[in-house]
Amino acid sequence: MPLARSSRESVPKTEQALNMSVELELTTSPHQNNGSSYESVSTNTPGDDNETRELVSHVVVADEEAPADLGSDKAVGSADATKYESFLGRWIRKLGFNVEDNDYSDVNVPKLSYWQIFKIFLWFGCRAFGGPVAHIAMMKQELVVEAKWISTARFNRVYSVYQVLPGPEATEIACYFGYLAGGRFGAFLGGLGFLLPGFSALMVISYLYVNYGLDSPVVKRSFSAIQIAVSAMIFRATHKLAEGTLIDAKKELDWDKGFYCLFCFLTSVINLNFFIALAVCGVMNTIVHHGEWIPHRHLLNAFIAACTLGFYVLYTQLHSVPSGSLVGGDAGTSTAIGTSLNNLFVLGLIAGLVTFGGAYTTLPFIYTTAVETGKWLTPQQFLDAVAITNMLPTPLVMFVTLVGYIGHRVEGAVIMTIGIFLPAFSFTIIGHDFFQAVVDNKYVEPFLDGISAAVIGLLLFTAFQFLNNVLVNPIDAVVFLLAFVSLFYFTNKYTAPLVLIVAAIAGQVLYK
Repeated sequence: MPLARSSRESVPKTEQALNMSVELELTTSPHQNNGSSYESVSTNTPGDDNETRELVSHVVVADEEAPADLGSDKAVGSADATKYESFLGRWIRKLGFNVEDNDYSDVNVPKLSYWQIFKIFLWFGCRAFGGPVAHIAMMKQELVVEAKWISTARFNRVYSVYQVLPGPEATEIACYFGYLAGGRFGAFLGGLGFLLPGFSALMVISYLYVNYGLDSPVVKRSFSAIQIAVSAMIFRATHKLAEGTLIDAKKELDWDKGFYCLFCFLTSVINLNFFIALAVCGVMNTIVHHGEWIPHRHLLNAFIAACTLGFYVLYTQLHSVPSGSLVGGDAGTSTAIGTSLNNLFVLGLIAGLVTFGGAYTTLPFIYTTAVETGKWLTPQQFLDAVAITNMLPTPLVMFVTLVGYIGHRVEGAVIMTIGIFLPAFSFTIIGHDFFQAVVDNKYVEPFLDGISAAVIGLLLFTAFQFLNNVLVNPIDAVVFLLAFVSLFYFTNKYTAPLVLIVAAIAGQVLYK
């Protein structure tokens, strides 16, 4: 079906859009993104998805001269543009803050029922293989390039905001498109539809995993190799995140961010609470960018880092090493079936709030609390959860569903999943305009950049912990190297699940 096009295809690109750390290309050939590539989703989808495809692409324009609101079939004109702006967006504009997305004349969202919105994103969720880059590319191709819901310039600005905010970016983008199509409840349905296929599959697998386990010798051999492959995936993810965060526009190492990364790695070695480490790195980066009046501000940062490490070492000599747990109460104690629902929710929520740069950055936070401090989850169970999630059509952070199920069965799986995705839903439902103004603040932006660099150090430390748990003999080292080299050189979106499948087969031969 031919697509109706807006008379205003795009708005001027902003400086922020031009400087996106990750650019999603429009061509249909393989793309490159911080060392990883993906292929655009085919537009010729056969079978039962024709109705959904038609819902996505159909935009009825009865009268181009007469603008309409969300309740009509017409393309949205500038006269009703403010209907798309959130309450908080209008409020902060009244206070004098600059919100650049105040012209919604390039938004051409069709009239869709709530059920139609849910079906569109449910179909996206069923095809959500390959990680966030592939997920976002799929939605961009079908909703921006083909259906013309919004202009490419607007999409770039929206995506750049969600790159800075914590949380799984693909889910946030799904919520944003749902918000355009159906307001706040549409945002909820968009995110729910996108997550439901993976969540449902993980609930079934979690039941089988907890109740029947991996006692079969055949299954054990496969998962011995899979766990090593997952460790290689974590190292590869750390490398990709470091490329996008620690390398500047000139393709050179940003020494300040490299210092924050090293500092956070060292604080992890001595078990300093990572909230303190992240906050210190955010402050140091703010000083670098806005401390022109401070003489030798880089030396000041070195002094701050040294004092932080020194005071902590002194404290541990006079007292005991404090817990690195994210949550209090019984989060660090084992019970018959795990931790309380309250603590599982808080653990998921905090992990969702500190997810900067990708789903793999959640691993240090969950691992510290559930495995090291709480000891209600084993390292092998943690790696199994990550491996299983990597083979399903879902965002990687959905691995907390299996973690929560081990902690408190069905209720734990549901409540921990809600906790980790709550920030992603809230950022759109509360107000995209509001958070854009926040991240554009000249003091907030460098603070968040410092945290993003520091998280790389945490993830690197966690990667070495995983490697220490799975490498036992020379065969394990060979499996790790082969998996890592494959992930490094083959960057198709299906590489990760294929590596896991090959590892499972190889385990039957190598671990008899």
